[in-house]
Amino acid sequence: MEIIQRHGIAFKVIERKMNFPFITDCDDMLCEDVSSFYSDPNTQSIVLIRDNYSKPIMTYQDILDEIEYLYDDSIRWRSEERRDSLRIYYNKVSNIMKTYKRQEQINKVLNSNECTFHLAC
Repeated sequence: MEIIQRHGIAFKVIERKMNFPFITDCDDMLCEDVSSFYSDPNTQSIVLIRDNYSKPIMTYQDILDEIEYLYDDSIRWRSEERRDSLRIYYNKVSNIMKTYKRQEQINKVLNSNECTFHLAC
């Protein structure tokens, strides 16, 4: 388990290279926020860390907003290929985020059903 710190927040790295569709100097990372305690088990604590100055840390809701923006047909793009590759990339990231949280909840349920034996004196 690799722990990194960005912007004063501790993250556990889930996936190091997310293969952003365009040539950049940096790699996007999919991480889990481990610095905060979430009382709700359904809280999305998975984030996409980018070296983008406008949105360095993108939450699940930010990814969904970006997908909605990319599917808006009223916005004109110079290149439809660029738009399509961004759609594929953000859909892949959102699917990984959903799958990770679902798998984490399944593991909690499976591990809670294990019997532990204690010696009573």
